[in-house]
Amino acid sequence: MIVDDILLMFWVLSWILIGTIYLHSVGLSFFGARRWKPRSDHAPEKRFAVLVAAHNEAEVIGAFFRTLRGRNIRARYTMSS
Repeated sequence: MIVDDILLMFWVLSWILIGTIYLHSVGLSFFGARRWKPRSDHAPEKRFAVLVAAHNEAEVIGAFFRTLRGRNIRARYTMSS
């Protein structure tokens, strides 16, 4: 009888834990389904640099920068050589 009670208690506690995890996952999925509007109320504050290392820099670096300058990223970033 004691073993049956212990197994029943373990089974009930297991399902409570599984149910809690399930409800937490469902809650997170509903919260994550909301469409968030991007905030663009301030100018960018951070700057970064791109460092490209290659074994044949002299042959490829010019084409690399021409490709970068050809992209439409000037609206958001400033490029300098």
